Amino acid sequence: MYIEYCNYNKYIDDYAKEIKDIFRAIEHGLDGIAVPIHLIREMREYLPSNLVVAAPLDYPCGLSSSRVRYHMALNSIKSGANALDYVPNHYFLKNKFVELKKEIETILAICDDNNATLRVFLDYRRSVGNVITIAEIFNSIGVNLVFPTTGYHHDDFFDNIINSKMIEEHTNCSVIFNGYMWKKDQLEFATDCNIFGLRLYNLELLV
Repeated sequence: MYIEYCNYNKYIDDYAKEIKDIFRAIEHGLDGIAVPIHLIREMREYLPSNLVVAAPLDYPCGLSSSRVRYHMALNSIKSGANALDYVPNHYFLKNKFVELKKEIETILAICDDNNATLRVFLDYRRSVGNVITIAEIFNSIGVNLVFPTTGYHHDDFFDNIINSKMIEEHTNCSVIFNGYMWKKDQLEFATDCNIFGLRLYNLELLV
């Protein structure tokens, strides 16, 4: 199972400690990290070559223009990211899907040209339709890896697990569970669910 550490939605007041936590995650054998671009720039020369290094793309609201998103994508990759975590514009998803499709296809092309992976945030809590249908639509464009929700708020653990399982069982997308976990039995339960991956925000679960 793929497991990564993420600090996108974490208030960081001690960056020296946070950098130590990131390296602690790597020492625990985690497969990836998801961190802001300024941390990637600072740490890139010390990161293992086989590590997934993800940067957020217009997280968490997804309100920037396509041109700004394209610049974010290129800048993140040039800074050392090999994965991009993309938030679809909810308004475009609901009202201007053709424009959203063009945007996703362009970012996928940027990723393909730079050996990077695009990972897309779904949002089962306020999806414009069935989250499985939305995942299928994104998959038809070329997206293969999704999160069931943005994870910006502490989503219900079991809702996130249920949606993760349903997406994997009914689509060709792989899912990274990103619900908040604070107990080891939750980590064990999520691991036993046999989905593609898990995102951790709390490294104390590994102790």
